[in-house]
Formats: sequence, structure tokens, C-alpha cells
Amino acid sequence: MAASCVTAIFGGNILMTPQGEVIINWYRASRGNPLADLARTTNAAFAYLKTNQIRRAFLSYGRSRASQVKNSLFRTIVRVTYPSYLRRYFQLCPGSKQEYQRWLPIVAAARLSDEIPELDGFLIEQVEKYL
Repeated sequence: MAASCVTAIFGGNILMTPQGEVIINWYRASRGNPLADLARTTNAAFAYLKTNQIRRAFLSYGRSRASQVKNSLFRTIVRVTYPSYLRRYFQLCPGSKQEYQRWLPIVAAARLSDEIPELDGFLIEQVEKYL
């Protein structure tokens, strides 16, 4: 939806457009280069694989056997499927792998502002790796 189509914003989460109301609930919504979004997703996936840190909504925290199995399964899914996801992304979407790789250190540096101390070492390593 083009920004010029939006006629009013109500309640913070409802856009009034000529086609009708659109409900949104985006945290930090923005418009930019899709390869930057892909780089952020890559960064999050590899940060999780290296540090086990991910948003709590997706994982069970604790030492229970069920939590450990769930986390292990999720790690395996990410490790196995993410390379296929990247290949398919570049088959379907415009943009070069070189441009995508230029975004990786930028996104890692920006994520340092998220203030997740457990990720700081990983993020700094990523910035240095790609620069």
C-alpha cells in the first residue's frame, strides 16, 4: 500500500484507506531495503544458533526436559532450513548476494542498540567478520 493511499490514522493501529480499514500492529515498522530485513533475519537466526538467545515468545526457558527438547528441536529446524530459505529467497526476490552481505555488519552494529548483553560478543564478532 502506497503511503499516498492512507487518508488517516486512528488509534495507532488502524489505517483508513480508500479501500477500507486496515489493522496493523507492527513494532518498529518502517520501509527500506528488503535485503536489510533479510540480513536482520539472518543475524537473528545465527545469533540464536550461537548463543541460544531469542525472543521468549518462541522458546521455553528453564531446565525441564520438555524445554530442552523444544529448544533443541527449534535449533535443528533453524540450522537445517535457513540455508534453503536463503537460496529460495534469492531465486524469488531481486537483489544481489553481495548487497545482502554488505547489510550484515550494518544490521549487527544496529542490533547492539537493542541492549541484549548476551548477544554483544556475537554482534561485535559479526561486525568485524564482514568489514
